[in-house]
Amino acid sequence: MRRALILSAAAVAVALLALGGGASGASAQSLSSVTTTTAVPLSLPLSPVNQGTSVTFSTTVTASSGTASPTGTVTFFSNFGGLEVAIGSGTLAPSGSGQSTASLTTNALSVGTYAITAQYVPDNIFAFLGSSSQGGLTFVVQSTLVTTTMHFSAQPITTTAGQYITFTANVTASDGSIPVGNVAFSAGPDLSETDQVPLYGLQSHTGVVPLDATGTAQITASFPAGTFYVVAGYPGNGNVSGVSGYLVIVVNPLITQTHPSSLHYNGATSAVHGSAATLSASLTDTNGGAVGLEPVTLSMGSESCQATTDTFGMASCQITVGDAPGNYTVTATFPGNNVWSASSDSAPFVVLPLRTSLTANQGAGATGFQSTLSATLTDGSGNPLAGQTVTLSLPDESCSATTDSHGNASCPVTVLETPGPYTLTASFAGAGNYAAATGTAPFTVSSRNSATTVNSATVSYGSPLTLTTTLTDGVGNPLANETVSLAAGSQSCVAPPTGANGQTSCTIPSVTQLAATYPITATFTGDGFYGASNGTGTLTVLALPTSITYTGATTGAPGTTIPVSAHLVDQNGHALANKTVTITENG
Repeated sequence: MRRALILSAAAVAVALLALGGGASGASAQSLSSVTTTTAVPLSLPLSPVNQGTSVTFSTTVTASSGTASPTGTVTFFSNFGGLEVAIGSGTLAPSGSGQSTASLTTNALSVGTYAITAQYVPDNIFAFLGSSSQGGLTFVVQSTLVTTTMHFSAQPITTTAGQYITFTANVTASDGSIPVGNVAFSAGPDLSETDQVPLYGLQSHTGVVPLDATGTAQITASFPAGTFYVVAGYPGNGNVSGVSGYLVIVVNPLITQTHPSSLHYNGATSAVHGSAATLSASLTDTNGGAVGLEPVTLSMGSESCQATTDTFGMASCQITVGDAPGNYTVTATFPGNNVWSASSDSAPFVVLPLRTSLTANQGAGATGFQSTLSATLTDGSGNPLAGQTVTLSLPDESCSATTDSHGNASCPVTVLETPGPYTLTASFAGAGNYAAATGTAPFTVSSRNSATTVNSATVSYGSPLTLTTTLTDGVGNPLANETVSLAAGSQSCVAPPTGANGQTSCTIPSVTQLAATYPITATFTGDGFYGASNGTGTLTVLALPTSITYTGATTGAPGTTIPVSAHLVDQNGHALANKTVTITENG
């Protein structure tokens, strides 16, 4: 990559680059002058330098005319793998008539081949214009890494479980120096899992051992029966490379004569979620004798604890039951050793949910009307349980609600029961770690109000009478298909069920009550939803108009008896029989 050239007719810069302080054989070099017309080829370094060696880059900027020395800074760039990066900058200092020199010293270049360029940036653009070198000097940094080798051995290479093996790792350097640092030892069933098996029985060392003055690290350890890959790794130090090696060792099982043991679980078999439970077991020989000072692991669900048998063969420890309510198995395990055989025992274990309490609240409502049912849910300590679903039920309807932060749940229902006493039931089905719960409370259902009205009437004796009534609920809505009894004085009639408008009527064919006033009554005895009601009105019975005509003798001698008679008819001229008529002689 090549940087753009910045020049002017008034100033021409000459850039020189010198490489100093490098490896043996390196000599000073220069970047060619840069003018407006000619680019001078760059010279190459005579030899590379070692990584980490300090080198000095320098350049001289020359004015194209006059004796004034250019001022400002020069930035040095390296092009490595197509990427141009600034290495650093140097400030120009006068070095002759019309000349100034800047330099930069660094030891930070990594291994590789670079193209070095320089760019002059003036601090007074009215006196000088900037310029850049063309092309670049090739500069090589070489590696000085010291390689290492390892001799890794074990004694013995084949052994028996429980026996110690000594592992020795000796690290040597290619330049004859003694490497320093640590060697890490690890083991596993194969080379991809060499950190899976611990190094048992370590004596004076841990798994990481420092190299001594001879470049040697040593560790002593034992293994269980099996085949293992043991790896020794030296990570390197500074310019000294790392190295590793591995060995395959075979560990044969230890053949011993063991005595049979018997383990019997005798601890807790149930506990409430979140509470402590004591697990215990007894370890004995075949004759029932106690086996003491042996390790026993007691496990239930996701929890476990370890205990050591006492002189009575008893081992016990506590766990906090964190598993969800349900059925589990508790297990006691003795791993055995070279004296006693392994044994185990198990038993069913029940994790109980946390106790809850549900209190239903006493309530009342009217048939056909909406009523609110409610209850309160708490835990076994009386603390409210929020966010739980509670179902509230009457015999014919129910609803569900979620408890609030106070444990209260409420929801509305339309009461369908007929009037009477009932039981409100609240139920919580249980959730998560909480047990189910129920609660009951009295609930009273009353009937809805009704209202009956009847029309008053006036009628003549013997005339037909139509009685009319209207039945409504407590807020004036008509009640249909209901039976209302109608009566006027001592007479009554049977009315059909009320219509959609709540009205019904019936007719008494003939009023047979004498002229007077009588009560009219409309009676509703109630049903399963509406209470009884009655209405009253007034019946006025009028007398029929009559006429009488004298039909007897109109003359007679004094002291003689004469026939007298009269004819009584109603307003329609019909004769009225069996009526008493009084005839009086005036004179």
